[in-house]
Amino acid sequence: MARVVSESGHQKIIAADFAKRLNIAADSSDRCPPLHRGRYEWLIAELNNRYDIGITKETARKWFSGEARPRANKASQVAEVFQVDSTWLLHGIGPHDDPADEKQVQGGASAAVNLLAGMLMALDVPTAFPGTDDPLRDSVSLYAVIARRQVRLHATWGDTSVKGRVKFIIPNEHEIVNVIGVIPGDTERCFRLFHIVQDAISKYGRKRGGYIEISMVLDDAEMQVEDIRIPEIKALKAML
Repeated sequence: MARVVSESGHQKIIAADFAKRLNIAADSSDRCPPLHRGRYEWLIAELNNRYDIGITKETARKWFSGEARPRANKASQVAEVFQVDSTWLLHGIGPHDDPADEKQVQGGASAAVNLLAGMLMALDVPTAFPGTDDPLRDSVSLYAVIARRQVRLHATWGDTSVKGRVKFIIPNEHEIVNVIGVIPGDTERCFRLFHIVQDAISKYGRKRGGYIEISMVLDDAEMQVEDIRIPEIKALKAML
């Protein structure tokens, strides 16, 4: 396919609306790293691992910038990676609401963050989302005030697609936050929260460019990574 180039020699933006929706889907994802923190590499790995599809980092960059867009069949697989409706991603229409609707995703926060924030607010714990100009916003999901001190929290949703294991995506700057892992429980209305301790991340986390990936063993009773037990949170205020 011929490249569309402007008179200045720069490649033209031909799919701005698609790029906007793709970035919305990525920002709203519980697992996708922030922009410039490994987002392109993460999408490349997901497409390769799930569907044996190979794309280059330049291709990923063009999709996110609007210089190109994937074909329909590949776009549907991208939508599956981000868990959004493929018709919405490609055309901006579909049966589901925009995943960045502020009623569902406040300030671009993920479902894990909103769940944690709701639980804290139910306990009368003051909370605040980081502002767009906050230099820590890529690492801090939520600020809370507990016992008159500010606590930085990062909530991450666990990938439990492999039975008996759970995988979390954690920011590189994990030392400045308390990392809270969220996984589904036995029913749709039940969730389990774990405090992913710094020793486990430092010792067993694997750097993936702009983020850290850590995989753990999970059973009904506990979560563990090698020789380190990951404590389940039974009382949020006491744990933090």
